[in-house]
Amino acid sequence: MGVLVMRFKPFPITSVFNITRGDRYKSEDHIAGDTPYISSTKLNNGIDSLVTPPESSKVFSNAISLSNSGSIGYAFYHPYKFIASDHVTVLELKNKELNKKVFLFLKPIVEMMRSKYNFGREISNTRLKREKIILPVNQDDEISWDYMENKILEITGRLKFVGIKRNSSIEQNDLDFNSWKEFRLEEVVDIYPGVRLTKADMLAGSTPFIGASSKNHGITNFVDNMNGSCDKDVLGVNYNGSIADSFYHKEKSLFSDDVKRIKIKSEDSPSKLKYLFLKTIIYQSKKRFPYGYKLSEERLKQLTIIMPSKDDKPDWDKVEDIMSKVGYSYLLS
Repeated sequence: MGVLVMRFKPFPITSVFNITRGDRYKSEDHIAGDTPYISSTKLNNGIDSLVTPPESSKVFSNAISLSNSGSIGYAFYHPYKFIASDHVTVLELKNKELNKKVFLFLKPIVEMMRSKYNFGREISNTRLKREKIILPVNQDDEISWDYMENKILEITGRLKFVGIKRNSSIEQNDLDFNSWKEFRLEEVVDIYPGVRLTKADMLAGSTPFIGASSKNHGITNFVDNMNGSCDKDVLGVNYNGSIADSFYHKEKSLFSDDVKRIKIKSEDSPSKLKYLFLKTIIYQSKKRFPYGYKLSEERLKQLTIIMPSKDDKPDWDKVEDIMSKVGYSYLLS
């Protein structure tokens, strides 16, 4: 269950990153533009100004900048195109596409070397290439990127609840995360498909038809048709279109083939609060599924969620208690 991590292991930084020093670009030579110019500042995510890159400068994207002088040792993530000054070293992952979650895990690890450098001892490429960083590994002794992403999801989920606490009546013991546990989504819910219904076959009526929309509670029409997707007290999750958006449907509705129906397992009385908890958890996966990368049923089943547990089973009573104190309208804002 979850991602098994045997231990942490040191890796030469050169085995993890391609290392490139930026190019000198004097301020008096700058031409205004829309490309971020990254310098050795710890402010504004390292962005000094917006420029037009000179032909001699390499344009980077989706990489980490590391200040090698000035504000030495500060690291920033740049998912956009940018150029870097010669006071900055650019780190590009070799065997993994960088994302925000991986960066947030790597940032404090990379910045640990900051204490070894100062104004008189800058981070030269030679020194940097001798560095090692300690990373989690899996059973095959390989870097566990999944562990990094899941750990950041866990931390950000906790922070979200801590922030919500200020706007709710949650008590400290309600957020005892020692009792929270990782589950695959398929372990806590049953997943059912929708049914294709073309516009040409729709009959005007009063039954909500749920499509892959992020608006109007997912309702795209009202019909008088009937098929096997007819359901109620269910969470509709878009696997196409507005991927990972989901809505709770208490009343009888029909669901398109672009929407999966989710029902909590072993619950005689599933409640709106429980489904809204799932909604917030599933929504966290949205960025993992850009346009063209559908949230298939198999991918949905394998999503890892972190929730209260009791005797190694989901503690839905605790979920409902927390959500009732939070005030779900705040969660959905």
